[in-house]
Amino acid sequence: MTKVSKLAAHSLPSYERFLDLILEYVPLDLIIEFMATEAERERVQDLLERKSAATITPAELDELDDIVQFDQMVMRLKARAYVLKKERD
Repeated sequence: MTKVSKLAAHSLPSYERFLDLILEYVPLDLIIEFMATEAERERVQDLLERKSAATITPAELDELDDIVQFDQMVMRLKARAYVLKKERD
């Protein structure tokens, strides 16, 4: 899978439009409260430990990279949702 660089993804107009679409149709409280499940957090911890121990496979490294990119998108979305919620309150 080809990765879009983290900085480039945020500068893509379609990326921002997609975030806008989510903000328009998903209740802001749901976005702000979104969290990974316990199983997902455990998987990330396992991948980080494997990376630190240099026992991570290329597929696991790709998985970790995907998780990091998704997390960055969610954090950006949550920040925008929080600002919008404060403006509306």
